[in-house]
Amino acid sequence: MIDYQTCILESPHPAVDHEKWQVTVNLLAELYDAACATIVQFRQNEFKSIVASKNEDNFLKGGDSWPWELQSFCRQIMETGEKVYEGHAVDNEQWCCAPAVEHGPVRSYYGLPLFWPDQKPFGTICIIDRKPTGYNPLLMQMLEQFRDYVQADLKGMESYEQIRSLALTDELTGLFNRRGMVTLGEQRIRDARRFNQEVGIVYIDIDNLKQTNDHHGHDAGDKGLKALAELLQKNTRDADLIARMGGDEFVVMMLATDPLFIPTFCARMVDEYTRMTDQDERLRALSISYGYKFFQADSVLSLSEMIDQADLLMYQQKQVKKETAV
Repeated sequence: MIDYQTCILESPHPAVDHEKWQVTVNLLAELYDAACATIVQFRQNEFKSIVASKNEDNFLKGGDSWPWELQSFCRQIMETGEKVYEGHAVDNEQWCCAPAVEHGPVRSYYGLPLFWPDQKPFGTICIIDRKPTGYNPLLMQMLEQFRDYVQADLKGMESYEQIRSLALTDELTGLFNRRGMVTLGEQRIRDARRFNQEVGIVYIDIDNLKQTNDHHGHDAGDKGLKALAELLQKNTRDADLIARMGGDEFVVMMLATDPLFIPTFCARMVDEYTRMTDQDERLRALSISYGYKFFQADSVLSLSEMIDQADLLMYQQKQVKKETAV
């Protein structure tokens, strides 16, 4: 889903056409004969201009920011969720001492709140001028139309993320699927190289899942799959990636700092999964086999090659278990 703390100026989203936003604010500045039109995002206690009109007398540019603590018109909108129009800021006791007015060029401000699709505040769309103004109702209403266009783009971001989530996640368990692991795992490898961390890959396979499906039905097998998925989610960190690669096979990718963490993690998964399956007669035949391997940050192997090596170690453990059981 959407990360509300991501700055869409610094991390552009494919569903948002920044050039269209730029054209919008340029047009607004022209229509209102104003020094500045801008779209502002609020995040992490900071306001940042995502785009600002490019007219010559504009005193604000895209990327400019100011803190929440500073008295500002945008902060007023965030606090109330309502539009703000002040046509004569110097003559208003509330605003005459605001830094942008007392020490800056702002004499008029008209702004509307922007919201994410779930009604969390996104920021503002604003018309700011160096001179006092007296906008008529029709002109003020026009900004509402442009506000709706911007919010439609924010809605598009949500739809994009929902579709992306469906493409990258496994329907049964809610974990990433193979595509999701490859897509996000490559980024994790880049992070590991940047911070000189080892990459740990754990490959896990559920033993006897086919027999469980044959004897007790696929509902029992699905329960065993979901039980392992929940267990992995419970025992991993937010930065770790977990994926169901298909069938009864799972992969966990970790950026390792403690070499003992992963073997301890694997042993814990074996014990906890056995305890969980022992509580259901249909699942008692299930257990897990695993293989894990560490890779240096500067490894030339691809993620798929790393996963294959951990898979081989898992297979070897599974074979040893079969031979021991004979």
